[in-house]
Amino acid sequence: MTTINIAYAATQDWFEYTIISISSVLFNSKESDNYHFFIMSDNFSEENKNAFYKLNKIKNSEFSFLKIDNSEFGGIFISDLGYATNYRLKLSSLTNEDKILYLDSDTIVLDDISELYNTDIEDYYIAAVKDKSWKAMRWRISNDETFVFINAGVVLMNLKLFRKMNLEDKMINYLQNNASNSHTDQDAINAVCINKIKYLPLKYNIMVGGFWAVSYEEKEYDDAIKSPKIVHFVIKPWNDKYYSTPFSLDWVKYKERIEEIIKD
Repeated sequence: MTTINIAYAATQDWFEYTIISISSVLFNSKESDNYHFFIMSDNFSEENKNAFYKLNKIKNSEFSFLKIDNSEFGGIFISDLGYATNYRLKLSSLTNEDKILYLDSDTIVLDDISELYNTDIEDYYIAAVKDKSWKAMRWRISNDETFVFINAGVVLMNLKLFRKMNLEDKMINYLQNNASNSHTDQDAINAVCINKIKYLPLKYNIMVGGFWAVSYEEKEYDDAIKSPKIVHFVIKPWNDKYYSTPFSLDWVKYKERIEEIIKD
């Protein structure tokens, strides 16, 4: 029986979206798999925690709440995304797990993800999908034309190697010495993990919405859309008044399914 470890970072304003994302994981999970969710935040209330526990009505799971002290990020440029975007960098010291799948709260899972979790990354620091604008963004990190910039919204992390290679400190140091980086932790992950990144199929992080350059071949994107596993919303479905973004109605479906579950 496999235990799948999944981590989220949540601010007070994003707890609801985190719960929706987790529910999509559980609704699509195999009965034989166990799930352990690690929720990182600087502010937990009993009401927040109880809402997560109610997701056990979908599938009995384990929840660990990891309290973050934002002062640990002193000297780091904080973008308009806030402190929470950097929390994923601390997972190797916050947990004792060897492997963890980090998901942004603006994702939904549309299929079982055990195959993703069981991806062999023994010789890699992380596994992730190339960013929507990877051809433009790679120059932020390297002049090597073969380097592919990854999106950090879905990241399978080899925490065993993170500890062995002291990657957490290296990433924090990178941020402290590159204060103007607008993509903060995502830049640090790319810079420190360079040459040790396993690239995942696009179906595991389909970034929908937004108008910046899409650096995929048309067939690659079409194939991913036909068999999506994880959808990552650039335009947030809770701000999409007409639900015009692809997969927004799927997000609404999970939102409505959990409303009955967590209201009691």
